[in-house]
Amino acid sequence: MWRQIRTQGLAFNYDLRIHPGEGLLYFGLTKSTLVAAAYREAMQIVQHYLAGEEEWEEELIEAAHCSLLFELLEKEKCTSDVALWSLLTYHRGIDTSYTRKLLEKVAAVTLPDVIRVGKQYLSALFDPAASKLAICCHPSKVEETVNAFKECVTLLPHWPTSPFFDITDDRT
Repeated sequence: MWRQIRTQGLAFNYDLRIHPGEGLLYFGLTKSTLVAAAYREAMQIVQHYLAGEEEWEEELIEAAHCSLLFELLEKEKCTSDVALWSLLTYHRGIDTSYTRKLLEKVAAVTLPDVIRVGKQYLSALFDPAASKLAICCHPSKVEETVNAFKECVTLLPHWPTSPFFDITDDRT
């Protein structure tokens, strides 16, 4: 996805993150001058993989393993982080070996696991009936952005910016 979105200049960054406590999966694009094109490209990439039109690469799965393992270990890089985590796990009633077990589970994920879970959760990510889409942009770009999104999203309501937050407002 990085090659198709970042190197084409569609968005400076994108991320896919989960919030288990909320039961939600988030896809975000940041610093994008062509946000509709970046969204459309991401949607097509996901749809092609889920439909089997693109082959999942084992090397990319391994890179994702490494990235996630690093992110998990980074949370315990210094003594104060470990002490805070220890305190939080105690108060939340979490097993003290939680991180170790999570690292083992992440390392054990296989390509068939990724494909199965991808079909289960990613399929709804770009489905307007199953997901929500929120866009924040400069007030002068709202109409242009809404029109650009009409090509890939069937229903995109928008709400005007409150004058209280309107940065183009000349009132002092």
